[in-house]
Amino acid sequence: MRPEYDFAGAVRGITARRYALAEIGAYDHTLPVTQEELVVERESDAPWRLAEQLLTDRFTRVKRRTKYIAGFVTASGHQIAQERRGELIRTWVEVKPPQFVGVTVEYYPPSRVRNSNLVANAPRLAKGKEAWKVAVEEIATFTDVVDWYGGL
Repeated sequence: MRPEYDFAGAVRGITARRYALAEIGAYDHTLPVTQEELVVERESDAPWRLAEQLLTDRFTRVKRRTKYIAGFVTASGHQIAQERRGELIRTWVEVKPPQFVGVTVEYYPPSRVRNSNLVANAPRLAKGKEAWKVAVEEIATFTDVVDWYGGL
């Protein structure tokens, strides 16, 4: 049985920590502040979380992530965006990927609606541009996709 978690107490503690960090100029904008963000912090083994860490290690963030999307740019300037929820690893890329076993690719023509957070986090993947949404179940397979995309 999962132990009860004091969300209100955790939020108070995080708020106090934020004020203390702000006082010394070391405020961390990635600290969780809502109950939903605390749940996400506790589920650190979620596949999308592992994928985001891999992207963080390999590429440069476009800007601070939003609740739903984290955007990155490769050394060659290609943008890649990671959806921050769900059981599958869902990533947006600018270039159609080759076939990988265990990977589903969905084409988004410029006119097709997609996650609105792409505008801020990876504008070259937002509506008005071509993009491919890649869905992967396993982190090992996602690593192959990241290796391919990083090599472009």
